[in-house]
Amino acid sequence: LANFRYFSKSYLGFYSAAISENSESRNEWGFLLNLSHRFSRKLGLDLYFDYFHFPWLKFNVDAPSSGFELSSRLNYRWNRKMDFYFNYRIKSKEENTYSFNYTNTLMRVWKQQFRIHLNKTFNSKFKMSLRLEGNLVKIENWSSGFLFYFNLQYQPNTQWVFNYRLNLFSS
Repeated sequence: LANFRYFSKSYLGFYSAAISENSESRNEWGFLLNLSHRFSRKLGLDLYFDYFHFPWLKFNVDAPSSGFELSSRLNYRWNRKMDFYFNYRIKSKEENTYSFNYTNTLMRVWKQQFRIHLNKTFNSKFKMSLRLEGNLVKIENWSSGFLFYFNLQYQPNTQWVFNYRLNLFSS
């Protein structure tokens, strides 16, 4: 799937729901590329690339700006009861930075995220999932955080579901 978009700064669509980086469909042009490939029945790769440019001012950005986003997901399914995926995403865009002389200049903001996720179904009543997620953010300095969770689900019948979740995180 490939998509090129152009929204004028004066375009106004009240109920538009177009593919865009902004929440409104205005003041943006960009290019989106989405690829999906199945190497086998068990292994697949999904890629997403989006380049966007804002030719006019917008919220928290006092000059024309641009950015990109790249996301990839590798899926592996061992069998009907166990699957795994690895997700990596990087996003970069320009935002205001405030200096001591009260002038706004644009600075590039970087965000990187990764996720490793495993699902396992033991039988019709027990399911388990594990996830490790991390992120790196650079606004002026690099900062990082992570999340680990373990989830156990027990469903004795169709009316009741019991969940136990253990979370460890750092921000």
